[in-house]
Amino acid sequence: MAEPIVRPAAGADMAGVRAVAGHFGLLDLWPERPDFVDAEREFGEVLVGEVDGTIVGFGGTLRRGTVTHLGDLFVLPGHQSSRVGRTILSRLLPGDTPKVTFASDDRRALALYVRNGMRPRCPLFYLTRRPPGEQAAPGEADVHTAGLRAPGVADVRAAPGETDVRAAAALDAHVSGGDRTSTLTWYAGLPGVALHVSGSGYAFVRTAGDQVVIGPAGGATPQDCAGIVLKAANAHHRAVPVHMPVHMPVHMPVHMSSHGPGPTPGHGPVHGPVHAPGHLPVHVAVPGTHPLLALLLEAGWRIGDMDTLMTSEDVMRLDCYIPHPDLG
Repeated sequence: MAEPIVRPAAGADMAGVRAVAGHFGLLDLWPERPDFVDAEREFGEVLVGEVDGTIVGFGGTLRRGTVTHLGDLFVLPGHQSSRVGRTILSRLLPGDTPKVTFASDDRRALALYVRNGMRPRCPLFYLTRRPPGEQAAPGEADVHTAGLRAPGVADVRAAPGETDVRAAAALDAHVSGGDRTSTLTWYAGLPGVALHVSGSGYAFVRTAGDQVVIGPAGGATPQDCAGIVLKAANAHHRAVPVHMPVHMPVHMPVHMSSHGPGPTPGHGPVHGPVHAPGHLPVHVAVPGTHPLLALLLEAGWRIGDMDTLMTSEDVMRLDCYIPHPDLG
C-alpha cells in the first residue's frame, strides 16, 4: 500500500470527502448542499488523507474567534491503522489556542484527543422528539407547568435579517467561546432556516427534508436558553407543548445585550420561512450539565446517541448553550 498523503482539500476532492462522510452517516441531517463540509471549507479548514489517488479519510474544523472546533475526523475502516487520522489531526489542531470536539465512543480517538490537549467535560446527548403519532405511552407525557407560549402569526417575519443574526451572534460568542458571525450568517441564509430571537436568547432551527434540527442556541442565563429552545421546539412540532418550570434556578446573565431594549424573553419574533408545525421529528444536542436535559427527558424526548464534549480550556458556558450537532 502506498504511503498516505495528507493535504488541504481541493474542489475535486469533495466527492471523495462526501463518500467518506456518507459511509459514516454524517450527511443524514443535510439532504442537500450546501452542507457542513462546505461550511468547514469556507470558514475553517478541511484536510484529506489520500492513498493511491483515493480519498480514504478527512478532517474538518470550524473557528469561533480563537476557538477551533474539530467537527470531523473520519478514516475508512481499511485505513484506520495507517496513521492517516493522527496525521490529519496533528495538522488541523493548533497547539496554543482553545480546542473543542464532540468525541464518539471510539477509544482510540478519545486517547488521541487527550494527547492533543483536550479533556472530557461532560456527555453530549442527541435527543429526538418524536412525531405526534409516535408519542410515548402515559408516563412519558409532556411536562405541564407554567409560562412559555409558542409564537403566533404576529411573531413571524419573512427571513432572518442581518440585525437579528448579528444580535444572535453577539450572544452566541459569549456562550460558545468565540465569534462566528460569518458562519451564522451563512447558516441563516440556507433554505429552511428560521431564527428565534428574544431580548436574551436565540435559537436557530432548520427544517431540511423530513428532519427539524435546533441549534445553535443560547441565552444569557440557563433559564433564557431553556426558554428559547422550548419555544423553538414547540413552534416546529404539533403536540402538547413542553413548558419551562417556574422553579428553575436563577443564574446571573453571562451577557447583557448591547442592542437596547428587546422583546420580553421567550416572546421574541421568529425570522425565517414559515412551516406549519407538522409530523417531523425534532433533534437537539444537549450538554449533560444543562438543566434542559432533565426537562426534555421527562417530556418524553429520546436519547438517540451520545458523544463526549471535550475541550482544552473552559471556554464554553455549557449551562447556557445548545450547540448544533455539526457546526458546534
